[in-house]
Amino acid sequence: MNKDLYLNNLQSKVAHLNEKTYCHAAAKRLYTQQKWLPAEASILLDYSSDIVSKKVLELGAGSGRIASVLKHRAADYCATDINYNMITTLREVHPDVKAMVADARTLEGFNDCEYDTIIFSFNGIDCLPFHERPVALSSIYRVLTSGGAFIHSTHNVFHARSASYHPKLFNSEGSFADFCLRKWNRWKIARYEYYSPEYAIVNDRSLQNGLLNVYVRPEIHIAQLTDAGFSIDAIYERSGYKLERGNLPTDQWFYVVARKQ
Repeated sequence: MNKDLYLNNLQSKVAHLNEKTYCHAAAKRLYTQQKWLPAEASILLDYSSDIVSKKVLELGAGSGRIASVLKHRAADYCATDINYNMITTLREVHPDVKAMVADARTLEGFNDCEYDTIIFSFNGIDCLPFHERPVALSSIYRVLTSGGAFIHSTHNVFHARSASYHPKLFNSEGSFADFCLRKWNRWKIARYEYYSPEYAIVNDRSLQNGLLNVYVRPEIHIAQLTDAGFSIDAIYERSGYKLERGNLPTDQWFYVVARKQ
């Protein structure tokens, strides 16, 4: 089996495992409470003109973590997620929100130039297979209006090995049950980790070690955005610090505001 075929098969397996984990998360009603992270709050303030009274599409909305803010600020807000269980929970928690199942790689059912702003929440793009990220970026570009903003975050490959998390019994994580669940999840899926200078697939702390996230080299992610037709408006560290133009992020994950040219 050649390397490309191996990686494609690996990432298809990863996508399936992540889907199962998100089904469990939906059942537990995780990601239902409003919790804006520092960088998200900074972007909300700096780019309020791209959200307030605009048509906003959220990808990877989960169970509606930031829906309560967006639905009151946008003129037209639509929340989507690829996971049916997550959308079911979102509809129960936010019955007044337009919510639907959608795949970011195709955005089937959405018209060209339909939304002013698209938000891919909290590293959601990192659940996609690496080789399919350009496909998703192309679909996002298609659905955005001219000059529209694409706000998203992604993990930084330079933190990949340190982010790979090995649960320990005697730490401040939580209960013994939490440790056992993390240890079980780690045993099941850590075998699918992959590391390269360009990107990595990492079993980090997310959802009690239940996910495998893509970590990407910042220069490669920016190049993929540029190849899709976007210009880069701003890059933020996870702390909310806005980088000077031309500087690259150093945090475990970073936020990008890209714009359709």
